[in-house]
Amino acid sequence: MPSKPSAAKSHFRLLHDTFHHHLAGESEFFPEYTGIVHMSGVSEQQIDVEQVCDEHRILVDDDDRLGNVAQIRG
Repeated sequence: MPSKPSAAKSHFRLLHDTFHHHLAGESEFFPEYTGIVHMSGVSEQQIDVEQVCDEHRILVDDDDRLGNVAQIRG
């Protein structure tokens, strides 16, 4: 992981997008550097995750396939 200058922490923040985080297969979280979280879910079961695109995004519901709750707890 690249070095984290302490000055950047007070000037810049990351946007954590739960949709893209899941699709990228990412497992790391940086809550100390996150300023905004964009949450959206996908509940459509008939499509493979590899085929999911922006048009499948919805508000997070009980059928969410992207693991939003786990990402926010992370």
